[in-house]
Amino acid sequence: FGRRFASAYALGEVSGLVSGGQMFLCDPSGRYLPPGASGRAAEEADTGAPTSLPVGRVYPLVPGDLPRRFPDQFAPFSMFGFDALSGKPLDGTILRLPLRSEAQAASSKLSGEAWSATRLHGT
Repeated sequence: FGRRFASAYALGEVSGLVSGGQMFLCDPSGRYLPPGASGRAAEEADTGAPTSLPVGRVYPLVPGDLPRRFPDQFAPFSMFGFDALSGKPLDGTILRLPLRSEAQAASSKLSGEAWSATRLHGT
């Protein structure tokens, strides 16, 4: 992925990748994952000071309780045949790029540009 993947943040704030029995979330602005979950030092999370550390985390899905705790976050994966509640790992990889809303764009550290499905499709 590398630099090409960084272009995903022109559209949204937090990307997600599900592969096998794990989910990786990447939050480059450090605003959406809970403090400590991203690998940031506690004092940086408390002060809001920028960090140069990666801001991401791998979560186990199989076994794991995240799909039961946050079913709305896993619902989009069902479009691709992955039932996160089944307890079975995904046979493949799915990348999720949620679009940046107007509210997120207003305070984003990544981009002030909002996206919608209509805008993305050019209709």
